Amino acid sequence: MRVGGLVSGQDTQTIIDQLVAIEGRPIQTLEAKKIDINADIAAWTDIKSSTDALLDALDTLRSWNVWNQMATTSSDETKLTATASSSAIPATYSIDITQLAQAHSVSSDRASDLFGGATSTTDLVAAGVLTAGDQFTVEGQTITIAASESLQSLQTQINNAATSMPASNRVIATILDNRLVVTRLNSGTTQIAMAETLGTPLQALQIFSAPATYKPANVLVTAQDANFTVNGAPVTRSSNTGLTDVISGVTLNLLAVTATPVTLTVANDTAGPKAAILDFIEKYNAATTKMTDYGKIALSGSSTSGARIETIGELGGDGMIASILRNMRNYATRSKYPFLNDASASPGYNEYTYAGKTGIASSLDTIGIGTADRNNKLSLTDETKLDGMLLENFEVVEKLFRGYFETGTGYVHGVATEFYTYVDAVTTNLTGDIDEHLQALNEQITGINTDIANRQSFVDAYENRLWAQFGAMEDAMSRMSKDLSWLTTQLGIQ
Repeated sequence: MRVGGLVSGQDTQTIIDQLVAIEGRPIQTLEAKKIDINADIAAWTDIKSSTDALLDALDTLRSWNVWNQMATTSSDETKLTATASSSAIPATYSIDITQLAQAHSVSSDRASDLFGGATSTTDLVAAGVLTAGDQFTVEGQTITIAASESLQSLQTQINNAATSMPASNRVIATILDNRLVVTRLNSGTTQIAMAETLGTPLQALQIFSAPATYKPANVLVTAQDANFTVNGAPVTRSSNTGLTDVISGVTLNLLAVTATPVTLTVANDTAGPKAAILDFIEKYNAATTKMTDYGKIALSGSSTSGARIETIGELGGDGMIASILRNMRNYATRSKYPFLNDASASPGYNEYTYAGKTGIASSLDTIGIGTADRNNKLSLTDETKLDGMLLENFEVVEKLFRGYFETGTGYVHGVATEFYTYVDAVTTNLTGDIDEHLQALNEQITGINTDIANRQSFVDAYENRLWAQFGAMEDAMSRMSKDLSWLTTQLGIQ
């Protein structure tokens, strides 16, 4: 605690505070500068986030994967559906389904028909229908009639045994309307392999009508293959779905018998590329809008007096943001895509015919994408044309975005490949333009913090000196007061 002015009567604290405040003004200036730089850092970090999103969108557009997916269209999806891999060949197929594959399914008689009043839980051994110790096999697994056995307990025995069956021959047992039902899991002409090995339990249950003979009335589903034709060629398969070996690169799913052939079309998937294009437009506009707002130097609005008010973005006047915006707009609106590394080379290719007209796809405008305003925002100006170009000139649109390799010439760049290279150079971590700029700004913050610390040390030392000087003055005044008092006493001065 410091107390001043006891002798002089001055407000020493206020005097020193005012003097210290004057010396501390440079700190306030530095703090204000640091606030401005931190705001710039936040703005550039925000911009980097939006340009990273644009980079991801461009990466998708330039990738092989999005342009090499195939799609299928069925004229009747209640009868036939299909999927296609990237290896499928664009073509049209006529498919006529005359018979679906079925899994063999057999049953016993109803429990009440086996024994009057019986249900699926009735003990059929006690009822005299089954004999304890009798055995039968299902797909090689032995089932032994227990001392107490019902249709329900037989269902459990068969399902437990099924876990040891090969997957290709596995069965499942269920109870249906008080019947024991046994069904193959796989369809096709192969029947369930059942045999009586001791006694006649299957005949007793009326699954068999005679040794090794299924009772016709209790064959619920006949085992059969699927029969169909593809472009007139007859095909037989044991399954209805997941048929990958009929048309190369295509998986077929047969759903119902057809009265008239179903037309299956295999073509380039246009939905994926279109979604990627729309995402690119969205991310491009988001990035450029954000940069435009941060770099804004414009007059807008008006005051109550009618005068125009100047609105400046956080990065207004920053030459780097203006440069990035200019370059990005140039890549998006350039009219000579695809183009060689030598920018002076004329494309002279990528021709297309659409709506009866022939042209060269050398800009986004040629596929229905234009600029929406004076800031050159991208917009889907003609969705019908984009859809048509993807449908009728798929490879042309792919070349526009991805470019292609030409023997003897080299790689011909497209919108996405060339634009990606630029945005990547801007956004790459550590070495990209934005990160280098952020590093420079952070170095400025470090320097300012050092200056503030040095200045604060000087101010603290200055304050200590002032207190020492004012203290010395008070001490001197105190001694002078004492000396004066002694002198007046000696001289008898009242």
